Formats: sequence, structure tokens, C-alpha cells
Amino acid sequence: MAAGLASARDCARLLDCLRGARAVVVALLDETGGLRDANAGFRRLLGLADDGPLPDACAPYFLAPRLAELLAVLPDAEGRVYAGILNIGDPERADVSLLGSIYRKAGGLLLVGEYDVVELGELNTRILSLNEQLAEAQRDLLRANRRLQENEARQRALSLTDFLTGLANRRRIEERLQDEFLRSRRSARPFAVIMSDIDHFKLINDRYGHAVGDRVLQEVAARLGRNVRDCDLVARWGGEEFVVLLPETDLATAVEVAGRLHTALAGLQPAGVDWPVTASFGVAAYAADADGYAVVRRADHGLYRAKEAGRNRVVADDPAGTLPPG
Repeated sequence: MAAGLASARDCARLLDCLRGARAVVVALLDETGGLRDANAGFRRLLGLADDGPLPDACAPYFLAPRLAELLAVLPDAEGRVYAGILNIGDPERADVSLLGSIYRKAGGLLLVGEYDVVELGELNTRILSLNEQLAEAQRDLLRANRRLQENEARQRALSLTDFLTGLANRRRIEERLQDEFLRSRRSARPFAVIMSDIDHFKLINDRYGHAVGDRVLQEVAARLGRNVRDCDLVARWGGEEFVVLLPETDLATAVEVAGRLHTALAGLQPAGVDWPVTASFGVAAYAADADGYAVVRRADHGLYRAKEAGRNRVVADDPAGTLPPG
């Protein structure tokens, strides 16, 4: 830092340039070791005010290397006479270690401390501690974000689930209907919809009460869900109506699936109910419809025709797809 100093005047100029610096330590000593001048950084080491008086002698504060050894250097030996660790401070308190150099100039000494080794170590320790705290805070934030995402996912799942049956609700099936409609329109690939309605469900509620009616809905939902593919979606449309969405399925295959569902409900007779529970089914497949709801409307029309024909049967959008009761 002080390389190239040619005279005592250069030393004084250096000290003046760094007089207010507190991170850099600069001091001028005379031939006897007396402290001639010092900047704010050196005063800080001795616990002195920036504008306070300097001690008469520096030797008691200069713990290593010994000033006497440096002052004993021949008067004509100028330049840097020491480079390394400088221990400076009040002998009665903990001293401070500096990494610096000492130069012999015009019978005196110039001390330049580049930084405080102890303070740097403490600073590094604090930085490491802060980094650990920051890392832990980041981990906490990630955990909080995961919990938030999981909670949002649960809330969304709840918002798309029918509370009674555990099936998808109408909102969920409407979203999927729109997705399937757009996909089919792009790819010219089919999808199909099955509408189902429990026969005489109002009579069940009126005669046996809503608790029994709820059990019927739950059992019908379970049987429908067990008899479709993983990629299919079964939803409660509302009341005693259910919808099954069948991706990549043409009308003939959808009619077969509806027949299988119709058979799966055969023999369903919950405890306390005097007659078997049956259901009617309407089936339709995408055929260049204007929107996904058009397929649902056509399936609903098939369901209406099944009811009109005596219930407990499957009726496709195409009259040729009508199946006899199971």
C-alpha cells in the first residue's frame, strides 16, 4: 500500500490522505518510538477520540514486533523493514491483530495496517452466521410455499369435488368437457358423454328419508367409479344425476360402457329399501358439435328417451343404439 514512498514528506501525505479512514491504520513514529501522528483507524485501536491527544510513547501499545528492534535498524536502511502480523493495543486488554507493513523513513517509522485480522475473522463468522440464518429462512420460505401450494391444491380439489359422493362435481366436469371439446375439434378425435339418472329417486327420499337417499347416491357413485377407466371422469351433475366423460371414445364404445355401468347397478338394494335401485342412461359422442355442452344436451336427450321408454335402460343419441333393460 505504501510502496514507493520516497521521503518523510511522502509519509505525511499518505497519512493526510487516509486521516479519516477507519478501516485502514496509518501511524508515524519518531526515532524514539514516540507517536508523532496517526489517523482515525489507529486511534480507534487505542480507544482514542478522533480529535483527542495522542500518547507520548507508542511502545506500550506496540506489542509485536518490538519497536526497539525496528528502531535499531541502521539509519541508512530505509524502505520496508517489516511485513506481516502487527499486534497493537492496550496490554491490559485484548490486543488487535493487523496485517500490515512498517517502513523506515528519515529516522522514523511509518506503520500501514491493511486490515484488522481479528475483526475480519469476526466479520467472516458473522457473515457465515447470517448466511446460515438466510439459508434457514429460505428453507422456511420454501416449506411455507410448499404448504401454501399443498393447501391451495387441497382447496382446489375440494372446490372440484362433490362432498357427498367424493366424485368430481359439476364445475370439474364442465372444465374437462371444454378441454375435451377443444382437443377433439383440433384432432378430429372423438369423445363421449354418458348421462345417468337414478330411477324413482324422489320416491326413495320421500319414503325412507334423505339419509337413505344419500347412501343410495354414494353406492351408485362408487359402482360407477369402479367400472370406468382411469382416464374417464365420473361426476355428480346434480341431485340424482351423474355424468361420465369418456375421452378417445366413439359412440358404439360409449354405448358398451353405459351397458356395463347399467349392469353394475343391477341388484343394488340398500338396507331398508324394498325394491332394487335402477338407473337410466343416455349416451352421445362428439360429432362436430358447436361446443361441449351440445354433447351433454344430446346425452341428456337420450336419457329423457330412456325415461320415456320405461326407465332402467340405455338409450344412445342414435335410436339404433338402444339397449334392452339388463
